[in-house]
Amino acid sequence: METEIISKIKGFLIETLMKEQAEFYGPDDELELDSLDQTELRVFLIEECGVTTKAEDLSVESLSSISKIVNLISSSATVAS
Repeated sequence: METEIISKIKGFLIETLMKEQAEFYGPDDELELDSLDQTELRVFLIEECGVTTKAEDLSVESLSSISKIVNLISSSATVAS
């Protein structure tokens, strides 16, 4: 399941945010997203990954690496269950 989430996140980064290098990101690599990228990622997480937190409540820190995003998705799924 976690590898599916990572693939989905990397796919979004590559296709939508045009971060071709995302294919090679490790789980803890800094994503270096600008404010527009962060907003688009927040919307993606809510609409496509089932994150139940409001977009404005998703901190910059929680979006700073793939592993933190996976944790966010996992914890949101746990809360929703």
